[in-house]
Amino acid sequence: MDFFMDNPNHDFPRNEIMEAIGMAKRTLYDYLPVLLEEGAVKVSRKIGRAELYTLNRESPMVRCFMKVEEELTRPREASSEEAEGLAILEPETA
Repeated sequence: MDFFMDNPNHDFPRNEIMEAIGMAKRTLYDYLPVLLEEGAVKVSRKIGRAELYTLNRESPMVRCFMKVEEELTRPREASSEEAEGLAILEPETA
């Protein structure tokens, strides 16, 4: 999931996914159908016989992951108690 979350505007064939995340072919072939079944990933298009996969932004699960990721990476404002605590640690000037 991290790979697709980090590349939400791109689609990839299986071999590129395996290379990018260092996953064995057998492992990818075990887990990719689960992601497809759960709706987290979808087939975006086909080139010849190769299917390309992308993040399914419409999926409620993916939207939840994206919201959590956004919350975790958002800069946080210090509360007044934290700001007071930091003031105590500042060196006094003479």
